[in-house]
Amino acid sequence: RSQHALASQLNGSGAFPCCYGLAEKLVHKKVKGLLGLGACKFGFTGAAPIMVDTLAYFGQLGIQINEVYGMSECTGACTWSLDDTHKAGSCGFAMPGVEVAVLDADSGTEVPAAKGATPSEAEQGEICFRGRNIMMGYLANPALGEEHVAEIKKKTAEAIDENGWLHSGDKGFMDQQGMFKITGRYKELIIGAGGENVAPVPMEDFLKTHEVAGKRYGISDARRGGDKRKDNVCLVTLQTKGYTGELA
Repeated sequence: RSQHALASQLNGSGAFPCCYGLAEKLVHKKVKGLLGLGACKFGFTGAAPIMVDTLAYFGQLGIQINEVYGMSECTGACTWSLDDTHKAGSCGFAMPGVEVAVLDADSGTEVPAAKGATPSEAEQGEICFRGRNIMMGYLANPALGEEHVAEIKKKTAEAIDENGWLHSGDKGFMDQQGMFKITGRYKELIIGAGGENVAPVPMEDFLKTHEVAGKRYGISDARRGGDKRKDNVCLVTLQTKGYTGELA
């Protein structure tokens, strides 16, 4: 199942491995039923990042989880993945009728598509949306006073720029196929003592998922810090028996 799930990604062959049908009938169908997913036809995820390992697990059961991405301020999803156009770790293509762009955080100019799977800093930027689906602004209550109204107007101006772009606050890039991927949050950036900007999320994910010789580091969680300091530090928790909280 995992081989078929990988082959079903964009540009994959879609090939079925040997004994696929037998495994589906004897094992996978029963497991899906026990999970309450026996009648599941479509699977989607949004609102929070999902690990590739989780996608692979459901892929082994024959359930393709497609990622969607957007905000309440833009009426929900703006990018979408489908069964025949998806890539693990990507949140898909821009939906029809919606403009999605990666804008440089300083200049506001559009950043070109990344040339490889590991983009440089210059190929990343803030993911922004534009279209008729964007809100008119945050709603203020005049009964709460002029100060409140002014504050809400300020928040609206910070969210939607003069060109109509809604700023997500998410750092990411677009690949050569037009698919978008989130790499971090600008609000989560660590600003070091030398003024360098460090995104903690990629390193945290690397420590939690990286393998050496087919084995993981044994780290269950990682949190990176070092704002306004010379060096970054990382707090890690090790994987031990019962670390998931399932055991007392």
